[in-house]
Amino acid sequence: YSVVAAPLVPNSEATRRVDGRTNMVVFGHRISPDDLAKMGRQFIVDGLTLVPGKNEGAGGSVLLDAWGAPVATATWTDRKPGVAARNEYPASAFALLLALIAVMLPVSVAHFRTLRHLARSERKARLDARTDALTGLPNRTHLADVLAAEPRVPGASRALLYIDLDGFKSINDTYDHATGDQLLCAVAVGIQALLKDDAMLARLGGDEFAVLLEGSEVVKDAEALAQRIVELVKDPFNIDGRVASVGASIGIAISNGDTVEPAELMRQADVAMYDG
Repeated sequence: YSVVAAPLVPNSEATRRVDGRTNMVVFGHRISPDDLAKMGRQFIVDGLTLVPGKNEGAGGSVLLDAWGAPVATATWTDRKPGVAARNEYPASAFALLLALIAVMLPVSVAHFRTLRHLARSERKARLDARTDALTGLPNRTHLADVLAAEPRVPGASRALLYIDLDGFKSINDTYDHATGDQLLCAVAVGIQALLKDDAMLARLGGDEFAVLLEGSEVVKDAEALAQRIVELVKDPFNIDGRVASVGASIGIAISNGDTVEPAELMRQADVAMYDG
């Protein structure tokens, strides 16, 4: 039951008030399950019930009388929005998840492929910028980068051989540029075969090549290599049945462990070639 009591105060002379007494009006109402359900909807709680007395294990809220004594315990079902949503919309949520996967998976795969393609393109662009397109050798830029870096062995001496093919222009004039290109590739293969694994051959452009040596006896090694290169190119080359004869002028610049700018070392080798 729910009981409400209030003092009755006369508002006219027709009602007599007895001193020392207070007239009370009392209303009583039996709380039915429908009333509890209505209260639950009003306060947005599910399964509202009343348990007589103070029920420690029921949870909820204890109702007290005017003197503070427990009358009943109001209990209800805890709301768990996530569980409710899962129970109420399991099929639609699963369908939505599948739809998101169906949309995002191709996008993610395409994004990954694009990034991989861009990375490969970037690596190829960097390699192309440092590689001679005709011979596949390192180009002038690549050689300059290596010269700007420290030797593989700290303090090691370096020798730079600057090679120019004599009479190459006449090959292009006599035959054609395709024959000249094949000759350049043949010379590159021949010089590469003369080098040790730690030596570097680069094409600087046109009919000019360079070889970089490092070690403790680079002067002797560079002079011996220059002689072998001269012997190599003086023999005629057979290019698709056409005889191509050239010579080689070689200049050598030495860096004995001291720091020399790449451009300066190449300039010294170039000057040495013409002086020789």
